[in-house]
Amino acid sequence: MDYTDVLRQAWRTTWRSRGIWGFLATAFVPLLVLGAGVVGFTAAAFVPAFANRVEPDPAATLTVLGAMALAGFVSIPLGLVLHGGLIRLTSEAQEGRRASVGVGWLAGGRALGRVLVFEILLGAVVAVSFGLLGALFAGAVSLADSGSGDNVLPVVAVFCLGYLLFLVLAMVALVVLFGFESVGVRYAVIEERSGVEAFVAAVGMLRSRFKEVVAMALILVAMQWGVSAVLAAFTAPLQMLFVPSLSQTGPDAVPALSPQLLVLVAVVYVVAFIAQIPITVFFYAAWTAFFRKATGSDGATPAEAAPLTYPEAYMPPPPPSGDTPSAGSQAL
Repeated sequence: MDYTDVLRQAWRTTWRSRGIWGFLATAFVPLLVLGAGVVGFTAAAFVPAFANRVEPDPAATLTVLGAMALAGFVSIPLGLVLHGGLIRLTSEAQEGRRASVGVGWLAGGRALGRVLVFEILLGAVVAVSFGLLGALFAGAVSLADSGSGDNVLPVVAVFCLGYLLFLVLAMVALVVLFGFESVGVRYAVIEERSGVEAFVAAVGMLRSRFKEVVAMALILVAMQWGVSAVLAAFTAPLQMLFVPSLSQTGPDAVPALSPQLLVLVAVVYVVAFIAQIPITVFFYAAWTAFFRKATGSDGATPAEAAPLTYPEAYMPPPPPSGDTPSAGSQAL
C-alpha cells in the first residue's frame, strides 16, 4: 500500500471539492447549535450556584438533563447522516464526479439504516469484549486476594500489572477498531451493503490486510493527535481566562464573565470550527482513498496496469507474413 499516494489523494480531494466543505458546514451548524444550547443551559443553571457556593436549583438541573437528552436524541442520527454523506462525497470526488451538498444529504439519509446497523453490531462486539476483559481482570484480582491472606502485596501487584495490561490492550484495540470501523462503514456506504454484510466484509478486510489497516490507522491517529495539540494550544489559554471568574464568590461573581471575554471566546471557537472543516474532510478522504485502493475500486493507472496476457488456449494466431496482405488491407 502506497500511503504517500493515499495522503496525496486525500489532500487533492480536500482542496478541490468545496461541495464537501459546504455539506460539512451545513451539518456542523445544527450540531454546533445543539452543543451551544446545552452549554448555555448548563452555564445558566450551575455557574451562579457554583460562584455563590449554593446548591443548584433542582428545576434547573432537570432542565439541563432534558436539554442533554434532546441534544443526544437529535445529534445521533444527524451524526450518522453526516458520517455517511461525507464518505459518499469523498468517494464521488475521487471518482471525478461533482460533490454537492444535496448529494451528501441524500446519500447520508439513504445510508442511515445500514450505517446504524453496522455501528450497533460494532458497539455490541466492543461492549462484550471489554466486559469479558474486565471480568478476567476482576477475577485475577479476586483470586490473588483470596490466596494472599493478610499480605496485600500480591493483590497490589496483580492489580497494577493487570491495569497496565488492560491499558495496553485497550489502546491497541482502539487503534484496530478505528481502522475496522473506517473500512466497514465504507462497505455500507460506498458499496451499499447491508449493515451485517458490511461487518462481515470488514472482518475479511482486517484478516487479509491487517498490517495495512493498522498502519493506516496509526498514521491518521498520529496526525489527529498533532492537529488536536495545535488546536488545544490555540484555545486553552482562553479557557484559562474563565478560571479567575469562576473562583470568585458573592454577587459580583457572575458579572466578572464580561461580554468582551465571551465575545472573544466565541470568535476563537468559530475560527477553530472553520479550521475543523478541511481537517475533517482530509481524514475522511484519506480513509476513502485507502478503501478504494484496498478494494481495487480506484482503477489502475497506466503505470500500475498489468501487462496484457492471454490464456494459452486463446492465444491469438501469429500475424500474416509480409507477402500476404492482412485482413485490414484487403478490406481497404
